[in-house]
Amino acid sequence: MLALSFLPLLLLATAGLAASSPGRRATPSAVPASVLAQLLPANQQQLVAPTDAPTFVALVTGFHNFTCTRMGTWASDGFAGQLFDISSLFPGSEFSQIQNDAYFSQSASTDPFDPTFAKQVEDKYGIPLSGQHYFASSGVTGLASPVFDFRNNGPTAGNPDAIVVADVTGHIPSPTGTSDLDWQVMTGTSGKFASTIFRVSTKGGVLNLVEACEPNTPGLQAKFTAQLFFYGSKL
Repeated sequence: MLALSFLPLLLLATAGLAASSPGRRATPSAVPASVLAQLLPANQQQLVAPTDAPTFVALVTGFHNFTCTRMGTWASDGFAGQLFDISSLFPGSEFSQIQNDAYFSQSASTDPFDPTFAKQVEDKYGIPLSGQHYFASSGVTGLASPVFDFRNNGPTAGNPDAIVVADVTGHIPSPTGTSDLDWQVMTGTSGKFASTIFRVSTKGGVLNLVEACEPNTPGLQAKFTAQLFFYGSKL
């Protein structure tokens, strides 16, 4: 499992790289506004599709991490994975099915940033590795927040603003069942890559951990994939 203590080091390392390079902008998405609206279930108010088109659409592949608390219960310890630009796959069938295909294609590696798997995805679908997804603790609250970091890959490599730290502001159960992660809307709190992010079309990422655990027990992982729709880029 990827320890959260590693993440501030990743942030510092990428910040140093970004500061030494000129800012670059993301390539605009060709996915129309109607796509997310059609994906979201009716008769719910938690996730409401924006009326404008997304500025970026990504596949995320990685792991949901779990840790044993001091109370002897399992708890979520955030997510870690890789982000791929899937805009070029629209409107083909691969665009709507890639999260399922990638889920079953994931390697046996427990490294959420496995470069071999990233290369396999790039070669199979012709889509580029664009960034990393992880959780990092806030220096103010101490709570871990989702981070989407595009400062090291793709057209935004070297841009110090190509990152967004977010808070979850709404969620619904996955329409495909309890074995898949919930769908979420997140609001950006820092960074300029996006102001709003939707996590939809989830696959996996759930463990039914009902039994008690011993503190300091090694953590567990559940592999997952999903589609991410980003809106409101200020790059």
